[in-house]
Amino acid sequence: MHDEIVALLTLKEDVMVLDEDDKDDMLHGFVPKPKIALDTPSYLTESRFPAIEIAYLAVAKEYRKKGIGKYIVEEVVRKVRREHPDYQFITVDAYLEKGYSAVGFYERCRFEPSEYPHGGYKDTLRMYRVLYPLTT
Repeated sequence: MHDEIVALLTLKEDVMVLDEDDKDDMLHGFVPKPKIALDTPSYLTESRFPAIEIAYLAVAKEYRKKGIGKYIVEEVVRKVRREHPDYQFITVDAYLEKGYSAVGFYERCRFEPSEYPHGGYKDTLRMYRVLYPLTT
């Protein structure tokens, strides 16, 4: 029997910074609105919110497209909701290179871009997922 690494994951604490335009987009339904927007009156006055960042997620090439990455992301969501209910977002800097992009994967995992894609001078796209989205 041999051990085989199928996937690697690293998480770290982060901060989601929302400016007035971000909040306006959320409040008007252009991007997912976090539950905190209604539950916490200070939501509109604060600009920094605790988050967990997926600092590194990789699935071995031969195991890709089998749902493993999505399963890992959903397990991270469940764990953060259970152990850190004050965190409102999960963030990631998704690779956005000419030959490889993780943006589509994270979009399928319900992440939204938090910035416009850059014209070739940055190899990642900052994205986020609301942990407690409003259902209304």
